[in-house]
Amino acid sequence: MAGKDRSRVVRASSASEPDRKVPHAGDSLNRIELGDMKIQPIGVCRFSLLTTGGFKRGPASLDERRAFLFQESRLALRMAWFRHVVMPSIRAQSDQGFLFVVLASDLMPQKWQDELAEIVADCPVVRLEFIAPGKHFQICNAPFSKYLHPDTDIVAQFRLDDDDAVAVNYIDRVRRDFETYLAPLYRQYGMVSGDYTSGFVLEADGTQANLHRVFASTWNCGQTVYLPAGSRQGLFGWGHHQLHCHMPTVTLHDGNMFLRGRHDTNDSAFRLPDHNSRPWELDALKRRFDIDLAALQDALRKLPS
Repeated sequence: MAGKDRSRVVRASSASEPDRKVPHAGDSLNRIELGDMKIQPIGVCRFSLLTTGGFKRGPASLDERRAFLFQESRLALRMAWFRHVVMPSIRAQSDQGFLFVVLASDLMPQKWQDELAEIVADCPVVRLEFIAPGKHFQICNAPFSKYLHPDTDIVAQFRLDDDDAVAVNYIDRVRRDFETYLAPLYRQYGMVSGDYTSGFVLEADGTQANLHRVFASTWNCGQTVYLPAGSRQGLFGWGHHQLHCHMPTVTLHDGNMFLRGRHDTNDSAFRLPDHNSRPWELDALKRRFDIDLAALQDALRKLPS
C-alpha cells in the first residue's frame, strides 16, 4: 500500500451545512412528528489516536504517550484486533445506511498508516482520517458534524474502541429501538441515550480463547446517543459512565448487542462482572458479529514476541 493514492480511503466532506434550527436539551419537541424525521447513525473509532485527554492509563505527557502508543508490539496487537474483530462486524451490518469514522494519529509510523488504510479500503461506510494531536473531545466529536447529511434530523452517535464489535443488526436496532422505545423521551427532552446491556467479553491470545456473556451497563460499546443534527454537544463531551446523569437513558437487555476485547493493552483495566457473567459458546462470534475466531487466533500467534 506504500506510495498508493489513499484519497479513496481518507475522505473529507466539503458539503456546506444548510441553515437549520437546532433544538437544545430541554426544548419542547412536542410539535415535531418524529416519524417523519431522518436518523443518521455515525460511529467513531479511535485507533491509537494521540490527543490531550481521553486516556485512563499510560504516560501523561504527549511525547511519552506518543512513544507508548506507537510501540511496534502494541500496534501489531491492536491492528490484529481491529482487522479481525472490529471490521467484520462493521462490514456485516444488515443496514448499511451509516458511517463509521476511524480516527488515527498523523504521527503514527507510515507503515502502520498504510496497513490501517488497507484494512478499511474495501468498506464503503468507513471514513479514515489521520489527525494532528489536539483536544480529545473536540477531535472525536468533529465527525458528527463533518459527515452530517443535509437532510438529517437526528444523529445516532456511537463509539467503539479498536478491539470492540457490535452485533450485525446493531444499526437496524438503533433505528427500530428509537422509534419503539426512545422517541417519546427525545420528543420531551431533545436528547436521549440507549444502553444495550447484554453482550460478550472475548479473551484471546493466539492459543486459547474464552467468551463470556455479560450484563453490564454504561459500557461505551453498548451505548447510542441521539442528538439533533447540528447540535453543539456530542457523545465525547460526556463520560460514558455518566450519560444517564445528563439525559434520559433507556436500558435494553436483549439481543447480545456488543463485544468487548480483553487483553494486555486495554486502556481501561476492567474485570468481568462478578454476578452477571457466564461462559458462552464461541460459535456466537460468527453468528452475532461475523468474527472468524481462527483468523484472529492465527494473527495473534504471528505477532512479534
